[in-house]
Amino acid sequence: MSGIYIRVTGGLGNQIFQALKAFKIQLEVEKPIFFVDKYQNDFLRPKSFVESDKREFSLSKLGIIDAESSFHCDSPSLFCRFIFKYRVAKVFGKNGILKIFKNIYVDGYFIKGEKFGNEIKLLSEEIIRTHSIKKKEGAAIHVRAGDLLRQPQNLLITKDYYEKSISFLNKNYNVKNFFVFTEDVKFAKSLFSNLVNLYSIEFKSSNEISDFMSLMSYEFLISANSTFSWTAGLLGFSEFFVSTEFFYVLNDKPEVLPKELVMNFNGAFIERKNY
Repeated sequence: MSGIYIRVTGGLGNQIFQALKAFKIQLEVEKPIFFVDKYQNDFLRPKSFVESDKREFSLSKLGIIDAESSFHCDSPSLFCRFIFKYRVAKVFGKNGILKIFKNIYVDGYFIKGEKFGNEIKLLSEEIIRTHSIKKKEGAAIHVRAGDLLRQPQNLLITKDYYEKSISFLNKNYNVKNFFVFTEDVKFAKSLFSNLVNLYSIEFKSSNEISDFMSLMSYEFLISANSTFSWTAGLLGFSEFFVSTEFFYVLNDKPEVLPKELVMNFNGAFIERKNY
C-alpha cells in the first residue's frame, strides 16, 4: 500500500521527532503513515513484538500510535526492510527522505534546524486527551542519567545550570515547588546538594511514559540536554521551558521556539538564533 514509511528508532524523544516529521509530510502529500519498528537492526530477522515494544516502540506505549492500528507496519515488505536495514533513505535521500515507487521512506532523527508547525498542536492535543493530563503548578526538572553515567564526556549539564535555572524561576516567577524526574535519584540528588535546603525539591522516578507525561504537565520545565524533556516542553503545558544551547554537538537543536529559554554552557541565558 502506498504511504509514508517511518523508521522508528531511538528513545521516546527521538521517536516523537519522527512522528512530527511524519505528520508534517502527511499534511503535504495526504498519504497514510506506517511506523516500522522492526527489521532496522537484523535484516530479515524481526525482533519479537514484546521485545520491540519494550525497547523501542515508545510511541505505542505512549498511546500515540496503536500497535494494532494501520499506523503500525507489522510486516514490512522485503524492499522496505532493505531500505531501512541498509539506511538507503538516510544515505541517498534528501534529508533522510526517499521517494520511490509512490512510497516515501523516512529515516533519521530530524533534530538539527528542524521547523515545527501545526503538527505540534495536533500531537500535543492527542497526548493530553489520551492521558487526561492536567496542568500543575510548579516546575518540573529533568535530570538525565542513564547513558550519561556511562559516558561522562557527554555530561553537558552541570550543577550551575540547574542552580541558575531554579533561581531564575524562583525570582522572576515566584516558583516555589520543584519536582525532579530522573532515571537515577542518587545521581540527581548529587546535582542538587546545594539547593535542597533553599527550595522545596522533590525527587521522583517512574517509568519512561509516566515521567514524560509528568514533564508535560507542569507550568514550567527545566530540560536536560535530551530530546526526551525537550519534546515534553514542546508538547506540554509549560509557559516556557529552560533548555540547553545544544544537545551533544554545536547546533544539533531544532529552531528556537517562542517559549524556549536557552542557557549556554557558560551559564548565561541567550537568545539562540535560528540555525
